Amino acid sequence: MARAVLAIAFIVSAFGILLQKGWESVGIEPIPFFDLVLMLPAVLMGSIYWWKGRSYASRWPLVLCIGLVWISLFYPGNVEKLRGLLIAALVSLPLPLAALIVEKRAWEFCAKVYVWANVAAMLAAIWFESRVEHSVVGLVGRFGFLVASDGSSRTGNPNQVGGQLAFASVVAFILYLKGCENGKKPKSGFPDIYLILMAMLSVGCMMTASRGAFAGWLPAMGLLYVWGTRQLTRDRLRDLVAVSAVGSLIVLSLMAAGHATPWEKLTERIADKRTVGSFSNRSDIWATALEAWQANPDFFWRGTGIGMADNVVGEYSPSLEENNQSELRKNCHNSAIEWILSLGLVGIIAGICLGGSIAYQMVRLDTRDRNVGRTAMIACVVLFAMTAVSYRHKCWPATGALVLAMLTEPVIRRREEQSDCESLSIPECHLHGSHRLRSSGSAIRDHSGLVSHAMAEQDPHA
Repeated sequence: MARAVLAIAFIVSAFGILLQKGWESVGIEPIPFFDLVLMLPAVLMGSIYWWKGRSYASRWPLVLCIGLVWISLFYPGNVEKLRGLLIAALVSLPLPLAALIVEKRAWEFCAKVYVWANVAAMLAAIWFESRVEHSVVGLVGRFGFLVASDGSSRTGNPNQVGGQLAFASVVAFILYLKGCENGKKPKSGFPDIYLILMAMLSVGCMMTASRGAFAGWLPAMGLLYVWGTRQLTRDRLRDLVAVSAVGSLIVLSLMAAGHATPWEKLTERIADKRTVGSFSNRSDIWATALEAWQANPDFFWRGTGIGMADNVVGEYSPSLEENNQSELRKNCHNSAIEWILSLGLVGIIAGICLGGSIAYQMVRLDTRDRNVGRTAMIACVVLFAMTAVSYRHKCWPATGALVLAMLTEPVIRRREEQSDCESLSIPECHLHGSHRLRSSGSAIRDHSGLVSHAMAEQDPHA
C-alpha cells in the first residue's frame, strides 16, 4: 500500500507540467488542487512517520522554515491567501513523502518511478506540441511552452519543464551508477536502461533551451561523470561514452533543425540587454526585489508573507504593464531572493540554518559512502533555483522528497546494536560490537533503502 501511494504521488508530480494541457484535451474546466488531492493518501500516511522523527525531514531547521512559511500566511496585509496556501502546501509536501520513503526504504523504488514518469511526461509533451506545430523547426524551437490548441496562448514554462527533466536525468544517472555498484549486468551488447533514460531526459532538457536548467544539469552531471564513474569497468565506461556521444549528436541535430543553436541563444539571452530574457533583465528583477525588501521596515524583518512577493515586485517595477486582471505582478526568478522578500530577516536566519545543516549532512554522508550522489542532486536543485522559484513548481514534492530521504541517517543499525546491548552487559557489548559490525554489515540497510559502500565492502557477498 505504501509503495502504491508513493508511486501515485511521484507520477502526479512528474505529470504536473501537463496538467493544464490535460484539462484542455478533455474539454473540462480545471479542478483546483486536483494534483494535491491525488497526493493526499501518501501525505497522510507519511505524516504518521514524520511525527516519529526518524527522517531528516523532521530536523528542527527544516521544521522552522516550514513553520515560518505557514505563519506568514497570516501577516497583516497578506491578501494572496489562496496563492500563498498553494505555495505553502507545495513547500510542505516533501516532508511527509520523505518520511514515508525512509520508513519503507523505498528511495530506489521512488527514484525509478520518477525517472520513468518523467520520460513518459516528456514524450507526452512532445506529442502535445506536435499537434499544434507540425514542423520540426516549430516543435524544437519552442519545446516546453505547451502551446494551447488554438495556438494563441501557452500552458507551460520551458524553464520549469527543463529544470524537472534536468533533475530526473541526474537521478537516472545515479540509478545507473548504483546498478553498476551492485553488480547488475544488462543484456549483452545493450547499454543499461537507466543510462539510455538519462540520455533521453538530458536531450529533453537541452531542447527547452532553459539557461537555469542547463546550469543545474551541467555541474551535477560533471560531478557524476568525474567522481561517480571511477569504479566502472571498461565495458560500462564504453557504454557511457557511446550513449553520451549519441545524445550530444541528437541535441545538436535538433537544435540545428529548429534554428535554436545553443551557442547563439545563450549569447543572446545572457549578454543582449535588449532581450526580455537576458541575464541583465534577470539581475534587474533581483535588484528590484531586494529594493522592495529594504524599502519597508516590516518587509525587512518579517517579509511580505508567502504568496505576496509577485505583487510587491510588480509594484516596484516601473516599466511593468498590468495583466488581464489589472494587476502588477512579477516573478522574482530566484528562489533565494523570493524567500528573502517573503520572510525577511527571520527567513534569512532560518534559511542559513537549514542550508548549513543540509551541507553538513550532505558532505558527511557522501564522504562516508564514498560517492557524490547527494552532492550532485543538491547541486542540480540549488543551481536551478538561482534562476527560478523552484519550490513553486508542480514537481517540487518529488524533488524535495528524494533529496530529504537521501539525507537521512542510517539508523537501523544503531537501533539493532542498542537493542542488543540492552540484553547484554556493558563489557559483553563492547566485546561483541566489532564482531557484529563485520558480520552483519551486508544485511543492514539505512532508512532510505541505500546500502552504504563501507558496509558492502566488509562483506564480499554484499
